[in-house]
Order: sequence, then C-alpha cells, then structure tokens
Amino acid sequence: MHVSVREVLDLADRCFGAAGFPEGTARAHAESIWWTEAYRGTGLTTLHTLLDELPELDPTALSLDDRSARLSVVEGRDQPAIVASVPVLDLACARADRQGLGVVHAHTRDRNDSAPVLGHLAYKAAEREFLALVLSTDGDGATTAVAGTPEQPYPLLAEVALEAPAESARKFASIVRTGRYHQRDAPLTQAFFTADGSERDGAADARLFDRLLQGVTTPRPDATDEIEPGVTVLCIDPVHPRYSQGVRQVVERFIREHEGAAKPSMTVFEPQAVQDTVGMLISEGVEVEHRVWRDLFEFGTGILAPSFEGSEKGAGFGLNSLDQ
Repeated sequence: MHVSVREVLDLADRCFGAAGFPEGTARAHAESIWWTEAYRGTGLTTLHTLLDELPELDPTALSLDDRSARLSVVEGRDQPAIVASVPVLDLACARADRQGLGVVHAHTRDRNDSAPVLGHLAYKAAEREFLALVLSTDGDGATTAVAGTPEQPYPLLAEVALEAPAESARKFASIVRTGRYHQRDAPLTQAFFTADGSERDGAADARLFDRLLQGVTTPRPDATDEIEPGVTVLCIDPVHPRYSQGVRQVVERFIREHEGAAKPSMTVFEPQAVQDTVGMLISEGVEVEHRVWRDLFEFGTGILAPSFEGSEKGAGFGLNSLDQ
C-alpha cells in the first residue's frame, strides 16, 4: 500500500506523542523519520522497529555534566540515541552560533535501533548553515559517521559506516574518558591537530577539521574496548569570525575524494538527487507494508500503548491532542 508524505509525518508524530514526548519534540522526531524515509527509504520500517522501545523512552532521563565545557557531555546511558538527538543537536548548534564551534557527546545504551535516523542531525545542522559531523557508535564499537555541508536545494551529506571504531570516535572517547573535555580548546587541538607539515590547509581550523574527517574513514579494530556507545555532534559556523573561509571547502573535498572508494564505502546524498526523490514521494506516496502501517496506526492512537506516563498525557485512543 502507499501512504502520503503527510501521513508519514502524522503517523510518526502520533507514535512519539503516545510514547510521552512533548508536542514539539515529538514533531522533531517525526521529521527525522520522514528524513530517513526520503534519504534511505526506511523511515517507516525503522519506526516500526522502534515500537517495542518507544514506551521505555524517557526524554527527562538526560543530564548535562558541565554547562561551561566547550565539549559538552550528556548522560543518557540507559536510553537509545534518539532520545538525546534533539537536545544534543540544539546545544551543538547554539554553541556554534555563539562561539563558532559546538561539540556535544551523549552516552547511550549499547543497542541502537535508532541509528538510521541520526543522519538527520547532520541534515538539520547543515540546513541551519553549519558544517556538521555526526558520529554514532554502538555497543560493539561499530561507527557510523555522517558529514554535511549547506548546499541547494538540499544539504550535501555523506555517510561512512565502519564495523570497527573510527579513529575520530576513539579520540573523542579518549577526551571524554579522561575528563579533558572540561578544558577549553586544548582537547580538540591536541587530539586532532599536528603541525608536522603534512596538513593540506594553511589555516589551523581547516587543518583540524580535515584531520577529524580523515579519522572518520580510519578503522581502529584494536580500540573496541576504549569506546562506549554514544553519539557525538560537531557543528562549525563557517562564517564565524573565529574561523577561516577555508573550512567551508573541507567537507566537500572530503566527500569528493572518498566518493566511490572501495574501502570504506561512502554513501553520498546529492542535493539534486534528493530533490528528485522527495518530488517522487510527494507525487506517488510512500510504499509501506499494510502490517507495518496498521501497527504504527494502532500504537499512535493508543490501541497498543501500555499504561505508562505517556498514556496519562492524552495518548489514548481518540484523546491524542495531535489528532484534534
């Protein structure tokens, strides 16, 4: 069967509302499901996979360790990464807007069925005119990285998936594990920047970001024990006075140099191709199995919702405020 684009958003919105998420946050997550459908073709199936977890999600379970740290750490070890995604993105973007750079890491649970939607964070950051990098690591150390840069008609995104921890993920984990994130700029500079003459860019900020991106494609199988499950979001404002103009070209060059490489494989989401896909989905609708649609509809209307906090906020059948 086929459903309209609007129904994809509404189904997802109702499901997150039934799970107890506030209206605005539920809508933000619904948009990430639509993004996953448009970019990957798996939005509704991913949401269906999450149905068993949705009643356990607790958007109030997160805590921020140090509000003054340049690299902020959010605690959410008992929650899937999707719970931390909205506040982590907003904090990283806010820091980038004020300081030119925003880096936020969130500890999450080992299993991460929500990993396919995390590329939406890079999309939203790039849509807000930031350069973005999202690193997601599961309990086995496998790393997925999505880099993005503002383009038209949609942001240019690229995804790299490694079965082992990426070198950049290992370095971020070391900064967090040793507590060095309490320092100001020194941790990132020490971890990713070297002045050995091998860097391709003249400005220090462009060199640092280039090294960070190169580390995304470098697997470190020996570092699995050093990695804890989590997601890291890094945003840079390319027009901030703190940064040089050269940093804007770093992401696109990284994508073009690795595009089509045998190892590691990179999936590139070209703006024009995405526009064509979105246009087709708007015109023809989104294909979904009837069983998947039925389960999502029933959960979102409260038929499958167990007795938990979300059901006390009007998530029951016929009572969900999103239906009114």
